[in-house]
Amino acid sequence: MLNRRVISYTVLLWVRWTISSLPGYIHPDEYFQSPEVTAASVFDIKTFTPWEYQPEHAARSVLVPFLTTGLPLWIVRRVAELAEGTMQQVPRAIDMYFAERVSSFLYSLIIDYAVYRMCKQIGKDPVLPFLLVSTSQVMLVYYMRPFSNSVESVALCLAFSIYATTLQKITSIRSFALGSVLSLGIFTRITFILYGFPVGLGFLLNAYKKR
Repeated sequence: MLNRRVISYTVLLWVRWTISSLPGYIHPDEYFQSPEVTAASVFDIKTFTPWEYQPEHAARSVLVPFLTTGLPLWIVRRVAELAEGTMQQVPRAIDMYFAERVSSFLYSLIIDYAVYRMCKQIGKDPVLPFLLVSTSQVMLVYYMRPFSNSVESVALCLAFSIYATTLQKITSIRSFALGSVLSLGIFTRITFILYGFPVGLGFLLNAYKKR
């Protein structure tokens, strides 16, 4: 018999996916901050590129948009080309739409994993944190869309999760992983410095005490 916790989490995942697959949008930035940026390169078409991603301004990195929607859109294009047997420039809009939502859904699982790992590291039961995170409006609405804020949250959760492991033992791999995640967060949004700074400072203090 399946564990009650597994069944509950599966139901919550189903609810999350159902809500994420509904049509509509809550803010234009969910398109302007990611798919508009990546579709131009993936499909070789003309799109609207916000000023902060244009080469002459270059205020934000295109790395994160290509990880969140660029790769899924490229996969959709390749699958469409293989299915049709010909080079297809732009797949169907519904296929691109679900590619973005599936990508956001999969990234949200990283937050679940980070919550679970942090609870295990501090010896707490993850049931209540899982329930709070999985049923929150932030998870069901904002994290299911390719906002840069959503990626910022994923990076912060990963940073906390890695930092929790360094409280027991600091290794070069964990140190490198934490530094990489913090760097990725800063490339995602400059505001990440405010959120990641306490994590980095805590790691440095902990490393100094264990010298």
